[in-house]
Amino acid sequence: MRVWWFLRRLAPLVVVVIAIVTSIGLMLQWGLVCTNLQTLHHINHLCTKHLLGNAVGNLCEPLCLEETMEALACHPSNQPERIAFSATWKGKRILFKSPKSDVLSIPKLLNPNSKVEFLSSIKQLVYSKLYINISLEEAKEIGTLPRENQGKSGDNLSEMDSAWMLLQDEDYLSTVLFAKNDIFPKRIGTCGNLYAIEYAETIKGTSALFSLEDDEEEWERRVRLAVLVLDLLVKLDEANLQLCNVQFKNFGSLGNRVQYLSPGDVRLRNSFPKNFSCKADHDCGHFDCQSLCNMTTGRCNNPIEGDNLQLVCEKIYLGWTAAGRIILPGLLVSTKASSALASLLRRCADPTSRPLSTSFRRTLYNTLIRKN
Repeated sequence: MRVWWFLRRLAPLVVVVIAIVTSIGLMLQWGLVCTNLQTLHHINHLCTKHLLGNAVGNLCEPLCLEETMEALACHPSNQPERIAFSATWKGKRILFKSPKSDVLSIPKLLNPNSKVEFLSSIKQLVYSKLYINISLEEAKEIGTLPRENQGKSGDNLSEMDSAWMLLQDEDYLSTVLFAKNDIFPKRIGTCGNLYAIEYAETIKGTSALFSLEDDEEEWERRVRLAVLVLDLLVKLDEANLQLCNVQFKNFGSLGNRVQYLSPGDVRLRNSFPKNFSCKADHDCGHFDCQSLCNMTTGRCNNPIEGDNLQLVCEKIYLGWTAAGRIILPGLLVSTKASSALASLLRRCADPTSRPLSTSFRRTLYNTLIRKN
């Protein structure tokens, strides 16, 4: 009887433990949480390939032989089988990322001994993913892996295979393709199927409670961030790029600039080819980048509909709303915001107000730099 009573008392605890273990297992499987053991396992596997000559890159020796990478810490990737971890190297924090899992199963180059065919394949790849035509010189530039001695990488099969595999990943592809525009964190280097970029701290909104009680220092910090976001939008407009996934987690602070952390979610305006087939509007879009489907021709209209400033005002400055109520307050939601700024932000966030004029943008910028 005592045993039966004990088991009955123990049963709820066992159920709770099983539920917790199952939840943790699912979160690990879905990439919502991570452990450093996963990171070390991936690094050990990669370093074994490097020692066998099957993984190359300027960061292989620092990662595998020199052991100069310090303070390794895993980062949830929100994508199963995709690795992300940060490390300190040469006194700076960098972020390692692996391509999406489907990239790892791509076929190898048909004729890797031909440099011309390699570059032609890169040109075709860029157009198939981003609908952008690039020159052979540009293809050579993005298909070249960095070296520690600052020299150019060679044309050997391992380097070409690594570059080809990495370029399949849209985050990596856009990072190297638009490297000169200072929009994304810069590429530091590669090793096999890993690439490293500058580490940027994700910007955050604020809670409703804190937004009501901001001190002057906190408010000025957030206004400075908002101004840096405007500086980023200027660079995007100069490159004719449209943000397609505007969320707090996709913006990061890096020194005195803000960078966009999801390069694969950027599209060149006018990039949808006119022969892109569709059956409904959602066939012509990618998150916040939306083109319209011409139901008569069954083709997507050019260009992509959208305005970077309008999206940022709506989702970053004011925050996320539902049924007219703020769910996640944005950077500029505060009792310290002037009535003039609040009015500008409401107008800016209204989708019917786009395209926003140059004079409006200047007024918003000047209002912010005056610290309200």
